[in-house]
Amino acid sequence: VLAAGTPADAATFGYWLVSAKGNVYNLGAVPFKGSEAGKALPAPIVGMAATPDRKGYWLVSSKGNVYNFGDAPFKGSEAGKALPAPIVGIAAFSGGGGYWLVSAKGNVYNFGIAPFKGSEAGKPLPAPVVGMTTTSDGYLLVTAKGNVYHFGDATFLGSEAGKSLPAAIVSIALVVCGPPGYWLVTAKGNLYPFGSAGFSGSEAGKALPAPIVGMAANACGPGYWFVGGKGSVYTFGGAHFFGSEAG
Repeated sequence: VLAAGTPADAATFGYWLVSAKGNVYNLGAVPFKGSEAGKALPAPIVGMAATPDRKGYWLVSSKGNVYNFGDAPFKGSEAGKALPAPIVGIAAFSGGGGYWLVSAKGNVYNFGIAPFKGSEAGKPLPAPVVGMTTTSDGYLLVTAKGNVYHFGDATFLGSEAGKSLPAAIVSIALVVCGPPGYWLVTAKGNLYPFGSAGFSGSEAGKALPAPIVGMAANACGPGYWFVGGKGSVYTFGGAHFFGSEAG
């Protein structure tokens, strides 16, 4: 999983990578605030979210355990509960002080001051939910088949639903500044932009050392990053390369 810092503050410009075992790798100027590396985890880590000031972050496991570091406050978790489906992601509330978890069946769990704006829980989904991204007062969910569901002030701008995709969608990223837009990315590095999201390249058709597992948008600038399952980082547009765990 990849979470990006912001160029508005050079002291926190860069990105983090996190592994299924809770290792956290900070690249660029983003700070290392701790990890779950070497600990006996109840389930693999499946998501990471940074605080708005990029001085802390949360990790979440597929069983809903939440681990907080730096200035990221612990506001609760789904640990120990009988979940209808594994947790697949975590997203931070833009105002700080809260976060959401999302499951493969579209259940949304809100903590702290993060508002609940709806979910896909209990609905017959065409494919598992694989990602979540947030707006100022809402969020978007995406499935492996490219269906996009919007809640709160999040704008629906299109999807890949019903299309023949070369690989499963694995992540969604929101345009940070400017008119609404978002990108979807597949495990093979195909990129689909919607709204104001620009196309600055992709890894489509290339021989990748491992599937793409995450994506992050360049804050207030053109471009984006992909991350592969073996720690490779791919940069596009104005997104800077700060290193990787490849090899």
